[in-house]
Amino acid sequence: MQVLVITRDAPGASWEGKEQLLRDEALHVWRLQQQNIVRNIWFTGPARDAVILMECDGVGSAKGILDDFPLVREGMIVYTVVALTAYDGYERLFER
Repeated sequence: MQVLVITRDAPGASWEGKEQLLRDEALHVWRLQQQNIVRNIWFTGPARDAVILMECDGVGSAKGILDDFPLVREGMIVYTVVALTAYDGYERLFER
């Protein structure tokens, strides 16, 4: 199942002095990409919130994976998970 994840800074998060934590996060995401769990990741502009397309067993599985992200563990970001389903709008083209 594919899920869409939208992150945002946690209230009161300060990024000063977090360079190593950000490197740890990048390494973690890279490893998940190598496992085909993280399919794509983008930043929004200018807020630079992360938007992640993940492949996993479901929303619960995604939350378990996300809770292991260094920035989530340290309380720097929070996330929203949206389950995605196939677009079925093409059926309208073939209605009689």
